[in-house]
Amino acid sequence: METTRPALPAPDLAQPARELSAARAQVADLERQVEALRGSWSWRLTAPLRWLGTHRST
Repeated sequence: METTRPALPAPDLAQPARELSAARAQVADLERQVEALRGSWSWRLTAPLRWLGTHRST
């Protein structure tokens, strides 16, 4: 007697496309946040301190 396997659900082929779209939207949002930060007054004001921190000789 041959046993039958249960039917597998059909794969959701659109899921990877939705995930990619969501990831791209998240990347775009994060890029906007970085640009806003880098354009802020405090970021520009502290630039010399960051430069000194990276170019300090030990």
